[in-house]
Order: sequence, then C-alpha cells, then structure tokens
Amino acid sequence: MLAPRAFPGGGSGVAVFRKNPDVIRAARAAARRPSELQRARGRAIANRLKHYGAQAGLDPKLCMVAMQLLHQRLLTEQQVNAGIEIATIYGEYERAIGAPRRSEASPHYGEAYCKCGYGPSEILVEDERAIRARKRRDDLQVVFNDLPVGHKDRVQTTIEKLFVENQQISNAKLPSIRPVLDQAAVRLGFAPEPRSRSLRRTPKLKSVLVAVLRSDKLEDERLDAADRAFLTRWADNCADDPIWETVVGDSRAKGLFPHDSLHSTMIWYAFQARRFAESVKAGEDPILREEQKRRAELLELAQKADDLARYYKESEKYSGIAMFFQQHLALPVLPEQEAVPRFEPPFLRVRQLRQLHEREAQLLRQSAGPAPKPTTFISRERSKRRITAFIHLMTDYMDEFCGKHRRRAVAMLASMAFNCLVDNEDVRKALGQSTREGRRHIRALKTKKN
Repeated sequence: MLAPRAFPGGGSGVAVFRKNPDVIRAARAAARRPSELQRARGRAIANRLKHYGAQAGLDPKLCMVAMQLLHQRLLTEQQVNAGIEIATIYGEYERAIGAPRRSEASPHYGEAYCKCGYGPSEILVEDERAIRARKRRDDLQVVFNDLPVGHKDRVQTTIEKLFVENQQISNAKLPSIRPVLDQAAVRLGFAPEPRSRSLRRTPKLKSVLVAVLRSDKLEDERLDAADRAFLTRWADNCADDPIWETVVGDSRAKGLFPHDSLHSTMIWYAFQARRFAESVKAGEDPILREEQKRRAELLELAQKADDLARYYKESEKYSGIAMFFQQHLALPVLPEQEAVPRFEPPFLRVRQLRQLHEREAQLLRQSAGPAPKPTTFISRERSKRRITAFIHLMTDYMDEFCGKHRRRAVAMLASMAFNCLVDNEDVRKALGQSTREGRRHIRALKTKKN
C-alpha cells in the first residue's frame, strides 16, 4: 500500500474545495424548482390517466386540468384542494339561488350542484342548505375582495375557468392565482395560519414618518422647523405604540381607501391640526377665515355672471350687437345636429348667453351657501388655547377617520405637537368645555374654590 504523498509546506495532499454560499443557494433553488423533465413526466402521467383511466374504472376527477398541473408541480396540493373546494362552493351556491348549471363544469362542481337535493323547480331560499351555501360563498368572496381593483375580476375569472369550468389556462396566469389559492387554503382550513416572524419589524407608522422627514414635505407642502420637530418627536417617542395600528384598522373597517395610504392620511390630519392650532393662538379661527374667503370669491363670481347676463339682455335690443355674436360665436353641438341644416333667429345667440350666465350666477350662489359659522373651539385661557384647539380638531379628525374619538391617541399627539404632557383626563376636560354642562361644571368648581 502506497503511503500518502507529502507536499511541501505540509498537508496530506487531499483536495479540499471551499464552500461557496452563492453556489449552494443556487443549487438548492434549482432543486426546488421542477425541471423540464419532471414536468414532462407529470404531463405523461396526466395523459395516461386521461386516456386509460376510464377503461380502468378510475375516478374521472383524477383527469381534471388542475390535477395535471399538480402532477407537473405547477400547483401545490394545498392550492389544488382549495380550488376543488371553491368549485364545490360555486356548485352549492348556484344551485341554491336557482342559477342554471354551467355547460362547462368540473366534476366537483357538478357533484355539488346535483347533491343539493332540490327538485327541478324547487328552490328553497330560506332553507338551511341555501343559507349555508350563501354564507360559504360570502366567506370565499372576502378572499377576492382583498385583491387590488385592477386584478380582482381577472384573477377570479381565471380561478373559475380552471376549477369550476375545468378548462385549460395559460401557464403565464399561474403566478397571479397562486397567492389567492394560498389565502383560500388558509380560510377553508386546508393550510395553517402563517406564523409571524420572531424578528421585530419597524412599525409601519414609523417608517412613513421617517420617509416624510427625509423628503421634507407632506402632500406637496414643505415642512417648517416646528413641523419637523413635531414629526421627529412622534417618530422617536410613540410611533411604535399599538394604538396607531388600532386606529388604522378601524379606518379600514369603516371602508376608507386606499389602504396603503391610511398612515399618511393620519399624519396629514395631525399635521393640519397642529398648524390650525398655532393660528388659533392669536384668537382667530383659520378655518372660518378660509370658508369666509371662499364664500366671498364665489359671490364675487356670481355678481360678475349677473353683470354678463344683464349685458346680453340689453344686447337683445340692438340688432347689430346681436348679429355680431350670431356670426362669430358657435356653441358646441353634437355631430348629428351639425349635419342637419337649421335656421337660427338673429337674437338666438345673445339669448342663450344670457340664460347661461343667469344659471351660472344661480349655481355659484348655491355653492356659496349661507354665511359660515365658527367651527374651531377657541378657549378663553390664552395659555391653553393652542392645546385645546388641537384636541378639538384632532378629535373631530379621528371621528371622521376611524369613527371613534380615541382620546389616548389624541393625548399623545397633543403631547408631541407642543412638547408638553397631556393625558386622557386633560382631553376629557378640554372636550367638556365646549358643552353647556361642562362650562357649568367648571364655573361651579371655581365658585367652591373661592
């Protein structure tokens, strides 16, 4: 037996290969992906089941298009089971509501459609089976409703075509239906709930606040020094509090869209409330001032429209002015009307202009409405005027945003906005000052102290 060869510098001469992590990861990923040979084998198995399954007495459900995709490893077993259950739910629901049976249908759909037990003309809408079928259909529709608006109908149609109607679909559509089938598998009980990661992730609100501070603007408005200080305190001190996700969840339940921008909307509300509260410090209501300015502009435009209507009314008395507008001004008409020859009176154009501006003035005054009333609460105590106004504004915003007052969230925002300590009791007292009973209670307490 030959002794191992000695190499200069030591070593046994055995070749040792270094482990390259990238190569190992690529090899593992390639092993997980089905190769073309495996797909070909899956297609061959599916074709054999399809052609020889009936002769051997096998279940025709094994020849479904979805089962072929399962053999080719293009869909997982959980995804196929979820799709089969979707076909069953469709069959029970459409039979319960009296919908005609689909001409192209999978075996699971046909079996569920026929086993409901209804007669040919008997549809028991209030029957327990019909109620159960409707409930299962509504639970399934939740999965499709969570999809983006642009893909919702297309993905749902693809899943119906594959599992309910048992028709071939393009492999390019499979990536869009896989996550939907995974969600349906979890909801229908074919897969467990995904485990939450143990790693602590940055809260959504904090990441949005950091992005706003980096861009130095919010909704195309530049941040000043006070705005940056407010948002920085919010991000550093209480952005990870679970109350914010509770508020956003309430707004989602209320039906506000889009869901991805709800955190930015909440920041915008707090941003505007702080700016308005700063304006209230001088004893003026900025919201009332803006509404008065807008109403004055609308009334001014209405007066100008009245002046134009009055001018055209006077122009009807002079044929020269009327003919000038009749010759040089053509009002827009439909192509069908333009093709038909017609005769217009010489004073028609100025009469139309007068009626147009009269209606315009009427609509402008209707849009202006009555004189606005004060909406911002201004406290008599100057030292607490900003904080009290912020609490009232932010409480109204919270009610509009999520349908609840959320006093603890308002208290934290007031503390961060003005760098002071505000608790739930302060919020309750500030809100009580705007009511007659609250003011009465405060005056009674001051009398007792005196």
